[in-house]
Amino acid sequence: NIPVFSYDCPYSFSEEGVRYHLAQIKDLIKSIEEYTKHKMDYDKLEEIVEHSKQGLQYWHQISQLKGAKPGPATMMEYFKDMEIIVLGIGTDDATKFLEAHCAELASRVANKQGATTEEKYRLAWWVGFPFFDLSLFEWMAKEFGATTVQDGFDMDTLGTLELIGDPKDPLEYVARKNMAYPVTLLSSQFDQIRPKIVRKAKE
Repeated sequence: NIPVFSYDCPYSFSEEGVRYHLAQIKDLIKSIEEYTKHKMDYDKLEEIVEHSKQGLQYWHQISQLKGAKPGPATMMEYFKDMEIIVLGIGTDDATKFLEAHCAELASRVANKQGATTEEKYRLAWWVGFPFFDLSLFEWMAKEFGATTVQDGFDMDTLGTLELIGDPKDPLEYVARKNMAYPVTLLSSQFDQIRPKIVRKAKE
């Protein structure tokens, strides 16, 4: 007797899709309020959304720093950022973590400090990560001097912040963020994101 609510997120980003997804989120809130007999705390939501915005801005900067030459970090470090995004975005702790890692990477870039002793290969690794053994990235870095400088979590390439914009309505922000996440965009029609990926790969 556990209630279930499934809501839909369109594959491709569009203003029509945002409106549709926003309506789904509102239905979800209404259902939760009915199940729990508690009203949504919109003041708290605004606070969480503000932390979320800050965290995503740092993540965007990290995405830009990835492309520096030499690449400043291994994919293992970026996976930690993604874990923080998935598990903690919207919290003060997540924002502080991403701010600190962003500053650390910026320092490495300024000092030309790369993730490998000698960078020989620069990888663009779009989806299909070897989650069964992520130490493969460390092995590629040590054995072949291979650094991952683009990946499926890369906000900069796919223009995530640009698509989210800065809506004043926190629910609209959540709808746009869900639809503009890199992993969501990678599930859309490939011809819509291919030009961005090709342009970034050339850069």
